[in-house]
This record gives sequence, structure tokens and C-alpha cells, in this order.
Amino acid sequence: LQNTGSVVFFTDFDRSQGNYITDADGNCLLDLYTQIASIPLGYNHPKMVEVLKNDKNWALFANRPALSSFPPKEWVSKLNKTLMSMAPPNLTHVQTMACGACSVENCLKSMFMVYQRQKRKGQPPSAEELQSCLVNEPPGSPDLSILSFKNSFHGRTMGALAITHAKWFHKLDFPQPRWPVASFPYLRYPLEENQRENRIEEDRCLAEVEELIEKYSKMKQPVAGICVEPIQGEGGDNHATPYFFQNLQKICKKNHISLMLDEVPVSKVIKEDNLLSLVRETGRYLLTSLEDAQRKYPGILSRARGLGTYIAIDFKDGATRDAFIQNARLKGINLGGSGSVTLRFRPTLTLRKKHVNIFLDVLHSLLAQMK
Repeated sequence: LQNTGSVVFFTDFDRSQGNYITDADGNCLLDLYTQIASIPLGYNHPKMVEVLKNDKNWALFANRPALSSFPPKEWVSKLNKTLMSMAPPNLTHVQTMACGACSVENCLKSMFMVYQRQKRKGQPPSAEELQSCLVNEPPGSPDLSILSFKNSFHGRTMGALAITHAKWFHKLDFPQPRWPVASFPYLRYPLEENQRENRIEEDRCLAEVEELIEKYSKMKQPVAGICVEPIQGEGGDNHATPYFFQNLQKICKKNHISLMLDEVPVSKVIKEDNLLSLVRETGRYLLTSLEDAQRKYPGILSRARGLGTYIAIDFKDGATRDAFIQNARLKGINLGGSGSVTLRFRPTLTLRKKHVNIFLDVLHSLLAQMK
């Protein structure tokens, strides 16, 4: 039926609720992984259920409009109330897609289109370009590249895989373009005690980006854009400071190329329920608790880090991390890993301190046995 080796357990979604997931045997677990961060409001959130039950939405679900050609009459107002309501200043366009990978695919195409339009200086494509692109030949199919980062993950479709570099099983046996891959910063923690070392590390990575752009230009395979995750998830929950991303943007502007930030928003309920404040409060509590744990168990834990509740901590090795995840699940906590040694937290936005305390009891119980 599918790759059964990837199945952790079968889920009873009817009985799962909020921060808790129920398996097919009726066992209820505190879920700090949430379908790999794809259930941000929790299971069966009333407002999500309301949207799905609302008769006004059924026409969209049932008829699948081709939005660019036959959008529903409410489409503009819906976009203005949702995605455009939280768009950064001066960004006045949005294109909706079905999933993260296809969003990346279309963003790649957009970056190539922008690059070529700049190159044509407002002129239409030539007849030769129109014909040659149909057989994958230049000049219609130009030899351009996208710069991405080591340990990145952008999706499993072919274009997204070209800029994905997290794990071999995502890419093995698939032909891929030889596009430039730069180092992503590996920061030391706590940040406030390692500012000098981290600035040196980020400057090293930024210099590598510039070197690769110059190298590929000389190779006649110029970089049309850069794709980066604000936080590398699958590759090990790797962070960078605002300094890194601001200078990455400066590099793109200097070279007249595009910058793609691969991230996913959630909107209406976050504002209405003031969830960002809750996330900041709960995230501080969880991160502080993990920092305390790594001081108590320095031979096992290190590098506690995160923003909000998007938090991670490293174990001394992958085997210890994996054993912890398995044992935590037996004690009613569902967790997941990233990278080679990282435990990652992907709870709902509605997580509260009481849920963190449940996890902390299990954490210290298991760590005491490992010490």
C-alpha cells in the first residue's frame, strides 16, 4: 500500500484533540511533533472544523476552480482579508499554491523569469527563444542556476530537490542540476556568550555565497536567485541571526538577483486568539527548561535553541536521540528528530505551560536513566 517503513503508528483522528494525538489502539499522547509541524492549531480545532462545515465554502472544495482563469467572485476579498493582510510593506502581489513543494517550484520559475526579463531589458522573447525552449535548448532554455545551502530542505518534487541537501534518501537516483551549494551558519549557544564567534561564522558563509555567485558567472551558469529557510528544519534546526539574512539580501540586490525565503504562514486564528503572545511565553519557558536540563546533563544534551516554540536541542549522538524519542513515546509523548543528533519540537501554537510540564517530567525521568 505504501512505504510501511515510514509508519510510526496509525492515528485515530476522530479522537485526537488539540495538543493530543490518539493512536489506533486508543492510546493518547501529548503531540510535540504535530504531523511534522503541519497541524499548527492542533487536532480538530473548532475554527478549522467550522470552515470545513460552512456551506459557503463547499462550492470551492467541490468545484476546484482554475484560479488564474475562473476565480470565484469572492476571491479578491478573501485574499485581502487573509494573505495580503500580513504581507510585508510594498509586497502587493500573492500567488496561491496547493502545497509547500509546489510553492517552491513556482518561486523557482518566477526567479528565472525575472532574471531573463531583466536581461531582455523590456524586449519580448525572440523567435529563436520561443522555439528552442520546446526542445530544452538555449537560448530559450538558458543555463541558469539557483544558489541554496547545505542541510536545506525545500520539498520532494524535482525542482525543490535540486535545492534540497538534508539527507541522501531524499535525492538518491534522481538526476539533478549542478547548482551552487553554500554553507549555512553553524552557531554556538548561548548566543549572547558567542557573538564574536558567530559573527565570524556568518561572515564566512556570506563570503562563500559571494564567491559561488562569481564562480558560476564565470562558468556561464549565472545565479538567478538564492533560496534559504529562515530556520533549517529537516537539516537539524539550524538558525542564523538577522545579520546573516540582511546581508544575504544585500548580496542579492548587489547582483540583481532574487531572494526566496521558504516559510509558511498561518493567519486569521493567530490574530484573533493572540497566539503569538502565547507562543512567546510558552517558548521561553520550554527553552529555559531545556537550557537547565543541558546544564544538568552536559554529557547528553547541548545547543538548546529556538524561536517561539520552534525549538530544538542536540543529543550526544543519533542513537541516544532515537532511543529517547522511542522511550518518550512509550511514556505518552510524541516527538521527532531532525539532522543527525537533534530533537526538534513542533508543537501546536496553542501549547501551554501545563503541556510543557508534562513533557519535562518525562524528560528528566528518561535522562536520569541515561546519566
